[in-house]
Amino acid sequence: TPRPTPRPGGCSTPKYKTVNNAIVMEFESLLNRCVDTNKWVKKTGNPKGTKSNQKKATGSGYLEWEGKDSFGAIIGGTTLTAKVKPNKTGRWRMIWRSYIKGNHGTEQNDSWFKIAGVDLYTIVKDRHTKKTTKKWPRGNKRASGGKDKKPYCEGASTQGHMKVYRGSPTNVWKFDAYASDFEVGPIYFDVPQANKEYTVTIAPRSNGHMIDRVVMYHEKSKSYEAAQSLSLKETRI
Repeated sequence: TPRPTPRPGGCSTPKYKTVNNAIVMEFESLLNRCVDTNKWVKKTGNPKGTKSNQKKATGSGYLEWEGKDSFGAIIGGTTLTAKVKPNKTGRWRMIWRSYIKGNHGTEQNDSWFKIAGVDLYTIVKDRHTKKTTKKWPRGNKRASGGKDKKPYCEGASTQGHMKVYRGSPTNVWKFDAYASDFEVGPIYFDVPQANKEYTVTIAPRSNGHMIDRVVMYHEKSKSYEAAQSLSLKETRI
């Protein structure tokens, strides 16, 4: 097993507070800890081939996973971690600004996401009956229960992590984050206690996936459109 490679800032986990009902993380900020590989690569500007009129990555850049694909498991030592402190109970939604390069909207388009201590789930709608169904990642055991909630998301999920993907168009930055294959379910989590720290983990799944920023917002207090504003400042403590 390769020895951890120190990153600037040591192995400390970055912490984030809520500002105006949103938690905003510049994804490259999560690199300031120890990992077992150098495959999370920080880059600036826009990727080669980016369509015109695209705003560049926010903050000091973005991260691209240049390691191997990991479609069924979490690769040891590659998980990026943050502590977040939601200021309200109830439903929150997670979105991230990511990028798919090339010509295929279903490739190089996903990473693993988990937030511990909350109820992490998606809600999908049947195209024909319009009935909605709540679904969870495998290994979603809550401290209060001890048994997995079901049904599971379609496709891959593991150890409480959701496979979070986005779709076309390619070669653009886009705020999209969905779970459950072919069902396009938003990423939700219910916060049981306000002003408490919860641990977020993001791990690589697809080689070439790029993430610029991650936003979590209280659904009743902030709109989906407002949460996507690039004018929102990072809320790191």
